[in-house]
Amino acid sequence: MYVDDSDSEILNITREISERLDLDFGPTKVDWQDIVADGRYLKRVDYDEPIIGRTHIILANAMKGKLTPEEWKPLIMSSLLYSEKLVWERNKKVGLSILPIFVPVIAGFFAPIYLLPYSLGKLVLGAYLPFFVLGLIYMVYRGNLVYRSYRTRADQETAKILGKDLILNTLLKIDAMHLPNLEAEKMRRRLSRTMWRPNISDRIALLRDMNS
Repeated sequence: MYVDDSDSEILNITREISERLDLDFGPTKVDWQDIVADGRYLKRVDYDEPIIGRTHIILANAMKGKLTPEEWKPLIMSSLLYSEKLVWERNKKVGLSILPIFVPVIAGFFAPIYLLPYSLGKLVLGAYLPFFVLGLIYMVYRGNLVYRSYRTRADQETAKILGKDLILNTLLKIDAMHLPNLEAEKMRRRLSRTMWRPNISDRIALLRDMNS
């Protein structure tokens, strides 16, 4: 399999980062894509967020040749931290954050079915359904807050390890390119602050606020 020089450097950097983070991840390929399959759906590969695959790393095709391997380094480290190093801690935190809501919401749904006469249970359940839906929405909101916090934490951990200037300057460089879809993506995430991923402007602002 042919691997060009920049891909080879990116692979070496990724392996070095993985070893530094005590992760067992040795990618064999850099896959440059704009769109990837995510289950039954297609998702855009963000310019500022590498995707960690099983045996490969996916980078936005529109970014090919626009960053040096060294500039990819903090973005790859942040993605590895978020997707691999912090994943169990993150998922545990999500579970704990929604558990106090999950139990009463689910109990409130099933209690009328099993504890009340059929006709009365239907009435109570019908009245409860709007609260059930609101409870589910609130659980998603709480979970997304945790995801956002860990995405930010991954950036901050990267800044501590590699230096804040490297990751901040890389994000600023990408932001200054004004690439297609970047502004639309920034606006989409700005309009929906419950999105689990902060947009590139958020990442820059949060890093600037971080103590060096």
